[in-house]
Amino acid sequence: MPEKTSQPLSRKLLVLLLSASLTPLSSKVLTAQVRTTVAKIMSSPSEYNQQTVSVTGKIQRLKHATSKNGKEYTTFTLSDSGRYIHVFSWGKLGLSNGQAVTVTGVFYETKQVNQYTFKNEIEAQLVQ
Repeated sequence: MPEKTSQPLSRKLLVLLLSASLTPLSSKVLTAQVRTTVAKIMSSPSEYNQQTVSVTGKIQRLKHATSKNGKEYTTFTLSDSGRYIHVFSWGKLGLSNGQAVTVTGVFYETKQVNQYTFKNEIEAQLVQ
């Protein structure tokens, strides 16, 4: 039976672990995402509820605001073939109405945040 030895983490491994924990969410690899369309999500929202989705469309009703806690956020409607879905993202994104984008994030059929209820919304992790 081999003898067990405990050796400290190598410097490279330690740097890798530290840098991975400090990497912003938008640059992390998104896993298990479903490439779909706005129409498919809106036809059966319960099928996509709390799933990571990736959809493409045009921005409408773009709005930048600041929360009560002082955090900036962006909301807009993503439209495709006459169907639309709401999108929320933390931060002030450099976007414009009419711009074509691909949104990757978690879809919620219904999301409760304090006293507010949001329906059919993607909480974006990445907007390109």
